[in-house]
Amino acid sequence: MKPFVLGHKNDAKDARAITEAAARAATPRVAPKTLEQQALQAMHRVRSRTIATRTALGNELHGLLAEMGISVAKGHTVFRQGEVRRLLDEHRATLGDDLFVVLDQWLALDARIRAYDQRLARLAKTTPVCQRLMSVPGIGPVNATLLASHIGDPGRFTNGRCFSASIGLVPRQHSSGGKERLMSISKRGNVEVRRQLVHGARAALRAFQRQQQPDRLARWACTLAARRGAAKATVALANRLGRICWAVMARDTVYTATP
Repeated sequence: MKPFVLGHKNDAKDARAITEAAARAATPRVAPKTLEQQALQAMHRVRSRTIATRTALGNELHGLLAEMGISVAKGHTVFRQGEVRRLLDEHRATLGDDLFVVLDQWLALDARIRAYDQRLARLAKTTPVCQRLMSVPGIGPVNATLLASHIGDPGRFTNGRCFSASIGLVPRQHSSGGKERLMSISKRGNVEVRRQLVHGARAALRAFQRQQQPDRLARWACTLAARRGAAKATVALANRLGRICWAVMARDTVYTATP
């Protein structure tokens, strides 16, 4: 509604701008969601914030140990299998007990994230639309439940490209004078949905590259990765997967690979 505010901003001009924007058919509308979809979206938001906090605590532990000259391998395994706790026990006289508190916080967050993943997996198994979405390469329980809660009614999008554009996976245009100029992706819309689709596309691309007899989608992705690089191919594949997921929901069918 900001383009319709005439003059300085105040409540009366905001009300007129809302009325003007609502009267235009081309103005995008926010789709209403059910209480179940809202609750599922809330779970995903809390899970995403918990993952970010766990990552920050892990980086903090790595940095503090490195300042003390203690090298720790990357990844979550060293925290889960007790390697970091063993190192802290060996250097307790120097490090004290503060790092134990950070490690316990990391382990508590890790257990909470695993609990979220288990809940999402159970929900995906009992929801028909999620089962259909999980037939798409790179789409697991997390992506399936997130897409089901975000898209809701697929009929509100004209086609799969409209859905990809709504989450910012299509190129940003800067065209003028009949000259088409496409730039990087727009990154508009829901950040979490776009991030999870990119993660799923990255996993799918790795699986495609290991296939002995790749299908048409796998051949396209691998060819693009060889020509443009893995990073650009991953984003392009995420765009394609988003369109496929919309088609699976809109047509009430499962994904079938084309030879």
